[in-house]
Amino acid sequence: MPEHYRVAATIFSESIPEMLVWAEEAMSQGADFPEFRLDSLRIGELLFDDGLVNKTRIKQLVTEFPGAIYTCRHQSEAPPYTGQGFVESEKNRIAILQAVADLGVGYIDIEHRLFPTDKMPLKIDPEKTLLIKSVHDFNGTPNIDQQRGLYHKISQSFGSDIIKVATTATKPEDAETIMAFIKEHAYKKGLIAIAMGELGRKTRFEGPLWRGYLTYGYVNCSGMPGDPGMPTIRELRGFYKSQTNPV
Repeated sequence: MPEHYRVAATIFSESIPEMLVWAEEAMSQGADFPEFRLDSLRIGELLFDDGLVNKTRIKQLVTEFPGAIYTCRHQSEAPPYTGQGFVESEKNRIAILQAVADLGVGYIDIEHRLFPTDKMPLKIDPEKTLLIKSVHDFNGTPNIDQQRGLYHKISQSFGSDIIKVATTATKPEDAETIMAFIKEHAYKKGLIAIAMGELGRKTRFEGPLWRGYLTYGYVNCSGMPGDPGMPTIRELRGFYKSQTNPV
C-alpha cells in the first residue's frame, strides 16, 4: 500500500465561521489539516477596536483545529496585486501570531526574510508547535546553487523545524530545479519546496514522493485556490492513491 502523504488545505476567508466551514469540507475531501491564512480575515475578526488581539475569536479556530498550520502573511510575502497579506502594523501581526502560539497549535509559519537572524519574534513551546520558516519568490526560481545557499542560511537561523521555499516557475526547467532541490535536502529536516504557477504544478504532486514534508491543495468547491498551479485536495489524493511504489 502507498504510504500516506501529507496534504494541507489552504483556507482563505474573511470570517472565522466561514473558515471553519471550508476547513471541515477540506477534511472531508482528504486534507490532513488546514493552513489558515489569518491575513485573509477581516481585521475585526482578529483585533478589537483598541488594537488588542481578539483571542476569543482566534480560539474558535484553534479549538476546532489545534493541529493546523497558522500564518498571518506579511504583504511582502503574499502574491503581488492580489490584495493578500496583512494590512495592519507589524506589531499587531506579531501579536496575532503570538496569541496563536500561546494556544499551542500544531504549526506556525513565519517569513525568513523578516526574521533572518537568531532573534526569535515569538515565544513558542517546541513540545507543542513546529515552526515553519518560509521564503516566497514571486519573480522566478533561483538556480540550484542559490537554493542550496538559501537552505543553509535558513538552517543556521533560529529554530526552524521545517523550511518552506516557494518559487515561481517561469519555464519548465524551474520545476526540475525544485525537484532536484527536494531530492538533495528533504532527508535532512522537514522541507516544503514548490514551484508556483502552472509550469511548476508537478512539484506540488511529486514533492512528497521524494520526502517533501507536505503539499498544499484547495477545496474544489470554494472556487479560491491560493495559486494558479495549485491542485484540488481530491486531485492530490487521487494521485497519491495511484502511487503503488513510493520512493
